[in-house]
Amino acid sequence: MVGNVYGETPFRFIDANNKEVDILSVFRYVNIYPMAMRAVSSKTIQVRQMISRTFSFEQVQEAFDCVIHEKDSVMKVLIAFE
Repeated sequence: MVGNVYGETPFRFIDANNKEVDILSVFRYVNIYPMAMRAVSSKTIQVRQMISRTFSFEQVQEAFDCVIHEKDSVMKVLIAFE
């Protein structure tokens, strides 16, 4: 779930419990995006250094396996569509 829900939202938690659902929430401030884009474009933040491995689109399954099985050594995996 990303963003805010306004007003009352009926939700049956028993259904989520019975299906063993995980509910994750993320809250982001909209005014942070321009600052983040400036930091990336000015190279204040070196985002390329965050990429641990790069895979071609044909290697998608290998990329997902890498993320799942190499959690301790992989920060970000890039799938290139070239």
